Amino acid sequence: MDVCPVGALTSADFRFRVRVWFLKGTTSVCAGCSTGCNLRIDHSARAVGGGIPGYTATDGKIYRTVGRRNVDVNKSWLCDEGRLSFHTLERWPRLRNATMAGESRSVAELLAIVHERFESIRGQSGGASVAALVSATNTNEALFLTKKYFNGRVDFRLGRETELYAEPQDELLRRLDKHPNTRGALNLDLAGDLNGLRGLREKAERKDVRGMWISFHPQLVGDDRPEIIEDLRRLIAALEFSVVSTTHDFAWARQASVVIPVAAWSEEQGTYTNYSGRLQITNRAVMPPGEARPLQVLMAELLNLSGLQIPHDPGAIFDWMAREVSVYNGIDYESIGVLGAMLGQPVEVLR
Repeated sequence: MDVCPVGALTSADFRFRVRVWFLKGTTSVCAGCSTGCNLRIDHSARAVGGGIPGYTATDGKIYRTVGRRNVDVNKSWLCDEGRLSFHTLERWPRLRNATMAGESRSVAELLAIVHERFESIRGQSGGASVAALVSATNTNEALFLTKKYFNGRVDFRLGRETELYAEPQDELLRRLDKHPNTRGALNLDLAGDLNGLRGLREKAERKDVRGMWISFHPQLVGDDRPEIIEDLRRLIAALEFSVVSTTHDFAWARQASVVIPVAAWSEEQGTYTNYSGRLQITNRAVMPPGEARPLQVLMAELLNLSGLQIPHDPGAIFDWMAREVSVYNGIDYESIGVLGAMLGQPVEVLR
C-alpha cells in the first residue's frame, strides 16, 4: 500500500474508518523498538469538533500511522509491528484517575503526600532507602528529572534491554529491544549498582530500599515477559511505601500504596535516543485521558515541592539536561528538528 501509485491498495486496518481530510497529522517517532523509525500519526483533531462520528471536543483518537521519510533511519518504511503498535494503547483499560489505598484522590494532593512520605523514609532510613524504577519508554526529559529528584537512585532495566538494544531482529528495521529509549537511559547513567528490577526487588526484600516510584509502560510491540510482572508484584509487596505511575489499569499495580496515571506514547512531547545515537523528538498527537500527565510533569512537581522551580516545558528541561550531560552539549530542540541529530561517541554496549 505504501508503493501503490494511485492509492488503490489500502490498509484493512484503516479502510473506511474515517475520511482522511478529517484527520490531523503529527510528526513523531515509533516507540515499538530501539530503531526509532520516523512516522506520522494521523488522528482526530480537537479543533474539528463533531465532524467525526464518536468524536468529542475533549479528546482525540489515533486512526493510523504512516512512514515518514528519513534516509538515515527508516528511509520511508515502517515494519508491520510498528505501524500497528498504537493499538496496544487500547489493549487494556486506560488508567484515568489517581488512587491511594483504592480511593480516588487528586494528583496534586497525592504528589504532596508522596513527597512527604519519601522525605520521611529518607530521614528515618537514609537517602539510599528511596529509589525509582523507570522505563526505557520514558523520554529523556522524564528520565533526567527522575534522576534529579531521586538523587541518582534510579534504574530502568526490567530485563535484557542493555544487551539487546543494538541487536538487529532482521536485516531491515527491527531491533530485539522493544523500547525506544534504552540508549538515552544509558547516556544518563541509569544502569548502575541498583542492578535493575531484580536487584531492586532483592534490596526491597532486605529492607535496604523501603520507598520507591515505579514507572511502567507496557511494550507497544510484543508482551512484557511474565517474570517481569511477577518481579514487579514481589517488589511492591516488599516495599514499605510504593508509587506506581502507569498508563493502564493493571491489577498488579493496584497493590501499590499510590497509583498515578501517566501519559502514553503519542500523548507527550520529549526526546528518545535510538540505538545508533540519533536523538529524535516524539510529539504529542492526542491528549492523555483523565488526570494522566507526562512523567516529566509529575517529576517537575515533586522537584518543586523540594524547593526547586522546574518548568513543565520539555524544551526547557532538555536545555537543562544539555548543559549537564556532556553527550547533549550544544543541542536544542531546534537543532534536533524533524529528522533528529546524531550524538558523539556511542555508549558501549553492556553485556
